[in-house]
Amino acid sequence: MGLLAMADDVSADLLDKGYALIPEFVHLTGSLAGQDWDETSDMDFHLGIDLQRFSDPEMAKRYFGLYARVWNQQAYELAGHKVELYFQDAREPHVSQGVYDIAADAWLKAPDEAVPPPQEALKAARALASRVEYLVQQAARWPKAKLKSFLEKALAQWRFIRLMRKQGLASQRGYASFGNQAFKALRRNGAISALLELIKQVRQAIYASASVAPEAGT
Repeated sequence: MGLLAMADDVSADLLDKGYALIPEFVHLTGSLAGQDWDETSDMDFHLGIDLQRFSDPEMAKRYFGLYARVWNQQAYELAGHKVELYFQDAREPHVSQGVYDIAADAWLKAPDEAVPPPQEALKAARALASRVEYLVQQAARWPKAKLKSFLEKALAQWRFIRLMRKQGLASQRGYASFGNQAFKALRRNGAISALLELIKQVRQAIYASASVAPEAGT
C-alpha cells in the first residue's frame, strides 16, 4: 500500500540522517478516516514512535516535528488526497473520529455514521466566503503604502476562522460542532485556500516593497 511505502522511505531517509527509526505503528486518521470525510480531506498519516528511546526525547520530538513539516511541504498525494505526515508519541493517546491500522489492514476505531452539516453552519460558511471574496477585491485597490494594515485585516479573518473551529472541536459536539462543520464547508468551497493565498500575496508585496533600494540622492 502507498502509505506503507512512504513509511519505509521516511524510515530510510531518517536512518541516513542518523536516526534509526522503526515505527511502532502506521495509522490513517483524521477527517479522511472520520464520519465527515469528503474529497478535500487530507490523508493524515501517523507514524508511532517511542520518544523515550532517545537520549533527549524533547529534542527528538522537535526534530521529528520539523522533519514532518518539511516533508509535508512536498505535497505528496494518494488517491487524490494530500498526505500529511505526523510523528505520534506511541505512549500518548490520539483522539480522532476513526483510526485505521495500515499494516494490519483493520479499523482500530471505526467512525460513526456520517452526519450531514447543519444548515446554520453552511449559511455561516457562505457568509464567511463572501467576506473572503470581498477582501480579495479590496486587495487590488488597497494603497501599497498601507499593505501592513490590510495584512492585519486578512490575518484577523484567518484567526477568527481557526478559533471558530478550535472552539467547536473543544465543545461537547466535537467534530459535529457548528464551528468544525463551518470550517470544513469553507475548505470545500475554496474560501480557506483563497484567504491563505491572499495572505501570502500581500506578505510578498510587503517584502518586495521593503527590498526596493532608495534612488540615488534620496
